[in-house]
Amino acid sequence: MRGHFRLEIRRLAVCALAGLLVGLGGEALLLLQRQARAAETRLSGDFRVLLFLESDLPQAKQELVAQRLRRLPDVADVRVVTRRQELAQLESEEPGLAESVALVGGNPLMPALEVKLTEAGLGHVPLWIAHADALASFSDVRYKPAQVRAILQARFYARFLDLVLAALAFGVALLALIVLGPWAGGAGAWRAQPGGVAALAAGAACGMLAVAALMLPLSLLASWWQWPQLPRQMGLLAAAVAAGWALCRR
Repeated sequence: MRGHFRLEIRRLAVCALAGLLVGLGGEALLLLQRQARAAETRLSGDFRVLLFLESDLPQAKQELVAQRLRRLPDVADVRVVTRRQELAQLESEEPGLAESVALVGGNPLMPALEVKLTEAGLGHVPLWIAHADALASFSDVRYKPAQVRAILQARFYARFLDLVLAALAFGVALLALIVLGPWAGGAGAWRAQPGGVAALAAGAACGMLAVAALMLPLSLLASWWQWPQLPRQMGLLAAAVAAGWALCRR
């Protein structure tokens, strides 16, 4: 009797430890995937390509060039930035540089076209610039290549983690199907030991809470932090319960 009790305690401890590992790993993957998505959204929303015109064209011609740019593929929005707007932005961002410009006299800045690209366009910015150069004469083209690389890296990590999470979910579903399928003993296969299932689910919940507790200070200090979506966390917990049901069947 005592030996059976010890065996049962050991079995429950193993189930709880397995659930803890599932909760820790799954919640960490969800956190990484969420942060990669948030980084991609934040960086791509701030990305612009600035096309400076060679001369101070009349407003009508500037709008005509903007219309031509809007017809290019992968263009989300085009905004005409006048010389006065550029100087005002320079004064707000770089007061010292704006004072140097004022010493020159007048406003030497040229009007520009601010282009926001679509998600697909961010993958081939140099090619898009080559197409834009054929539409008008631009004195300079400015964008941040490092920002483009960061966006593409964040996109890759987010989609890779999506693939990993989908593969894990498929693996749990396949495990449940093999163990609980009609060829695995009929209706009796659905009878699981509730103690083992509860231990595994509790372990998974504790693992998820442990990751959340570790990340809580960062979430309070970082304005960019985003927690995983609740449906995904509930899906992780449901997957742990399903795995426990499959592994702890009678």
